[in-house]
Amino acid sequence: MNSPHSFAAGEYFWGEDGKIIGWNLLPCDYEGKKGFMKLITEEYGLKPEECAFVGDGRNDIPLAKAVGTSIAFNGAKELQAVCTYSINQEEGKEDFREVLKYID
Repeated sequence: MNSPHSFAAGEYFWGEDGKIIGWNLLPCDYEGKKGFMKLITEEYGLKPEECAFVGDGRNDIPLAKAVGTSIAFNGAKELQAVCTYSINQEEGKEDFREVLKYID
């Protein structure tokens, strides 16, 4: 059963008047990204090697190393060095559909 949700860098708490009354920043950089991936794999009963990841920064390296397929999309050279695939496109003419070539 699928559970629609998203992970982000923070969670927000809203008051009855619709105004933000608080927030909590989540550890979502470098190693923290692997924590989010762990939650997703547990929820969907997957192994990390069955998962794919697309990123662009050096902060994505730990997660890129933890999944079965990793794709650097206009990524930092350090990320491209550890990813399974790299896609480099001209700025302003990016087409994310190129990722589909590498995902079953």
